Amino acid sequence: MRYRQLGKTGLEVSEVGFGGWSIGGKDYGPTYDRESVAAIRRALELGVTFFDTADMYGDGRSERLFGETLAGLGGRVVIATKGGYDVARGLVKDFSRAHLELAVHASLKRLKVDIIDLYQLHNPAIELLRQGEVFEIVEDFQRRGLIRHYGISVSDVESARLVMARGTAATLQLVHNLLRPQILQAIVPEVERAGVGIIVRTPIEYGILSGKYQIGAHFHATDHRAARWTPEAFAALLRRVESFRFTVRGPVRTLAEAAVRYVLTSPIVSTVIPGIKSPAQIEEFARASDPPYLPDEDVRRIAVLQRDGG
Repeated sequence: MRYRQLGKTGLEVSEVGFGGWSIGGKDYGPTYDRESVAAIRRALELGVTFFDTADMYGDGRSERLFGETLAGLGGRVVIATKGGYDVARGLVKDFSRAHLELAVHASLKRLKVDIIDLYQLHNPAIELLRQGEVFEIVEDFQRRGLIRHYGISVSDVESARLVMARGTAATLQLVHNLLRPQILQAIVPEVERAGVGIIVRTPIEYGILSGKYQIGAHFHATDHRAARWTPEAFAALLRRVESFRFTVRGPVRTLAEAAVRYVLTSPIVSTVIPGIKSPAQIEEFARASDPPYLPDEDVRRIAVLQRDGG
């Protein structure tokens, strides 16, 4: 495992992290705590030091699993979580001071820590970012010693630029993968100037870039992917995925591994957080940290495919 600086935080983190959405046990189908704990422990053995979760993942289940399994590791790991969804009201977004105050204390309790290493606002609307009060809330959390650093999870270029213009957030979390490289590609100069840490989520596009799915595949009823795409859109997506199959050769054993390696070819990325359910998955993704990431000719061919729409 190799390590990178997390922006201006002064923290060094594993370039392959552990995405904790899947172990919440709801949005990616059922999970078993024993296997989730085994995956977290295997990640530690492989040198993973960055663990990302959110209070909404399994109504706090993901945070509890991290809290119980990583308890007492202190400075050996960096735990990041997110707030901004009110689970009790059916996943309604709520970035009010009253809700975030309750949320951050609940996360502290579930994670079994006195201070949260990185607290992220979970995809706030761009209007909230423009108003600015939501920044003041988490900056207050910093002053009070509830969190060390804060970041923003964003979904578009304009939101990312607003966050960097403010200049106080330590990190940006965003989507970047073989199929959707546009956000990060658009903000490279600003990221370099701001020195903000980039956390890449969804590197295998909700599992689709694993290359394991075929047209007509069905997902568990509790899996969010069951309603994410129409059959036609899913089929088109899988055809695009197949266009990247050439990256699987030599030391690269799977398309999922290649997808994570692609993310790591960008020097402005601090860490990538594929969703993990099992020890086998973290073993697969940890291999992506082995040099070199991808041959230069593959990176150039990927760029052409992306420009031409796959």
